Amino acid sequence: MGPGSLAVLRLRVQPTAENGASSPLHFDVAELNDGGIPVTPCHGQVTVAAAVHMSVPDCIAEDRGTIIDIPVTVDDATDVLGYYFKLTFDNSVVYYDANYPPTTAGTLTEAWGSPVSEPGAGRISVAGASITPLSGSGALVVVRLKVKWLSDPGMVSPLQFAAGDLNDGDIPVATTDGWVVVTGTMDEAWADFAHDGVESGSYDFPFDTLGEAIDTVAHAGIIKIKGDTADNTTPETFTGPNALGATGKPMRIQAINGPVRIGAP
Repeated sequence: MGPGSLAVLRLRVQPTAENGASSPLHFDVAELNDGGIPVTPCHGQVTVAAAVHMSVPDCIAEDRGTIIDIPVTVDDATDVLGYYFKLTFDNSVVYYDANYPPTTAGTLTEAWGSPVSEPGAGRISVAGASITPLSGSGALVVVRLKVKWLSDPGMVSPLQFAAGDLNDGDIPVATTDGWVVVTGTMDEAWADFAHDGVESGSYDFPFDTLGEAIDTVAHAGIIKIKGDTADNTTPETFTGPNALGATGKPMRIQAINGPVRIGAP
């Protein structure tokens, strides 16, 4: 029947492997027809190639009803002839509006023309290709979504890559996800002085400073501070730009599940 593949083995490169690291592929045993056909094994090697970083902004904060621009960027577009990605999101917070399709205006692929896109509930796939290779770094395309009018301030939506591809997989890609945060005044704003990450003022994504909570809470609203976390103290005081008297905004501050300390001891 001639030469060809007997089988295809699939291995996964460790996410922590460093660029340039390698692993031998060594035959311990190689046999055909129970040894009836002589075999000379040829060993191989796998080397970790530098991956191009494809990403969206870490956090986009916008009010309800706003059209948000989400640039999908790469840190090295050298010799890129095509791209594909699928971005997923929480459709109860943001959604795709057909009046605002993805655009390449001002991006690396502007000369390629309009991309091909396939939107759906909570997802959008986008692809583009050309015979002219790219160079440099920057945005491949800008995806546009709309913040729902019925979303509440403090709600968040992940922006997650379900797939990311360059040159039909010939260029390794590492993706980095992001978030959309709905802004606006909140009747109830949460704070956690130990929080590290996305902040929206909700229980799951609290502010890490009292000042942010004061700026966001509504007139006569309540600020709830988590008192059972790794850090229940803040050096902030009620003087300066966040002073209650300066804002003219009455509010309540409540410690939850433990004491908190505001200001110097």
